[in-house]
This record gives sequence, structure tokens and C-alpha cells, in this order.
Amino acid sequence: MSDLRLTAKSIGAIALGAAFLGGCANLMTRSTVAPEWFDAKAKEVAGEGYPSLSTVPQLEPDRADAVQAYDSEVARLKALAADIEARAAAIEVATPEEIRARAAQLRAIAEGRQIPDEGSESGEAP
Repeated sequence: MSDLRLTAKSIGAIALGAAFLGGCANLMTRSTVAPEWFDAKAKEVAGEGYPSLSTVPQLEPDRADAVQAYDSEVARLKALAADIEARAAAIEVATPEEIRARAAQLRAIAEGRQIPDEGSESGEAP
């Protein structure tokens, strides 16, 4: 008897589920009211109004001018890089000991233990 009940319950659940799913599927076909933007969005999703990549004309650039422009830009950038490297090499970098000595000197000036030297007030190292 329990096997029969299980089968009857299963059949009932399947029938109820089919009725719900059928109602949902039928709802979209019966509905005639759609938001205003729906048609435009459907066309956009379908790809209407956009050019195909195969129909877009390809412009053939003049290769000689492009190569010449590229080469001149490469030369300009290399010269600029060389100038930047030359300027960077000319900068004197203080050693850690010089930085500590300057910090001690500025601390002493700030605490009033030392009178600033000529040029020290402008922030230059002695």
C-alpha cells in the first residue's frame, strides 16, 4: 500500500510541476504588454543597426610615410632617453653618512645648539 501512495504522490507532484511550468511558458506568449525599451533592446541584442566587420572598408595607409614617421619617432624617443640618462648620471647622490651628518646639523640648528653657517639657512648642505 505504501508503494502505491508513493507512486500517487510522485505522479501528483509531477502533474503539479508540469502545470506550473506550462503556465510560466504560456505567460510570455499571452503577454502583449512590454516595456517601451523592449523592442530596441531586442534589436540591439540581435545585432541590428551595427555594421558587420566584413563590410567595414579597410584603409590602406601609405607604408613609406608610416615607416618614416615611426623611425623618426623612435629616433626622437632614443634621444630623449639618452638626455634623461645623462641628467640622471649628473645628479650627485649623498651617501648615508652625509645625510646623517646633515640631519644632525639641522637638528642642532633647530634646537639652538649651533649657529647656521653661511648658506645653511637656504637648505643647502655646507
